[in-house]
Amino acid sequence: MSEPTLSHEYVAEQRRLLADPEYAASPMGQMVAKTLETAIAASGYKPPEPDPRTLAQIRHDEAHAVRDVPAAAYDVDWRAAEGHEPGVASIAQEYASALQLPPHLGTAIVNDMLSADGDPDPAEVRAYLARMGRDYGATLAEVQELLNTANAQFDGGRINATDLSAMALVQLAVWSAHTKRHAATRPK
Repeated sequence: MSEPTLSHEYVAEQRRLLADPEYAASPMGQMVAKTLETAIAASGYKPPEPDPRTLAQIRHDEAHAVRDVPAAAYDVDWRAAEGHEPGVASIAQEYASALQLPPHLGTAIVNDMLSADGDPDPAEVRAYLARMGRDYGATLAEVQELLNTANAQFDGGRINATDLSAMALVQLAVWSAHTKRHAATRPK
């Protein structure tokens, strides 16, 4: 049998209701308060760490979809993961999380990386990028700068831009430009 757990949202909502003196004094409020405190004690509930960001930063981050994303948010196509060493799919998910990629983008890139059949041909990638009007060297440099942010904080290995498909490079280059604009306009 697993340990009982309480969500932060549930506790916050119950405490919000109990903040109303009229509700807290009612029989229902008293029962909720007693039940909540019993549940907190039984589950060993620990409140979340306070968010260190200002309200302006929180709103800015939300408006630009830049946020911490748990590794589990990236759906791995387990057929693409077949044939890889155990744990590779989890490492790819953690890496996408370290880059703060939106879930759909991270999922596409993780699955692209897992389904790749060997290293990409640099000549094909260069031609693909040229057809899109992108400079190969500049795109590699921009994506590598983004990857280095995850490489620095992640022990699961190092990913180089040259290891990525043209699709992944373009998507990460766009995300890199977006996060740079976000950082440049983010309130202090």
